[in-house]
Amino acid sequence: MMMQIEEEHHTMQDQKDQLNLRLKALKRQMDEAEETIDRLEHNKKKLHRELDEQQEANEQLNSQLKALRSEMRRKNTSAPLLNNLDDDDDDDDLSTDGEMYFSSSGYKRSSSQDNGLSGFGL
Repeated sequence: MMMQIEEEHHTMQDQKDQLNLRLKALKRQMDEAEETIDRLEHNKKKLHRELDEQQEANEQLNSQLKALRSEMRRKNTSAPLLNNLDDDDDDDDLSTDGEMYFSSSGYKRSSSQDNGLSGFGL
């Protein structure tokens, strides 16, 4: 009977040791999983900050673009008025195909129109 009890005690000790080893392995896995979660959360927060920065930069660029477009529209609408005040000759505002075009200094003739006119001695 003592031998049987001793054998059962030994078997129970082995099972206990195995369970302790398994428990340690599971705790190690849990710690690794928590580290992975922490790393992923840190990366998520970093990406979220970067996304916010990019969205803010995008909004700033869009507002700059909107301002530049309004300025271009304003200049395009005011340039013909200024040009009409400066030039009495309406032919200067036409290209060879009758289209007007705009340069940084105002509406101009196309170079092909200048060449055509120079052939007539103008």
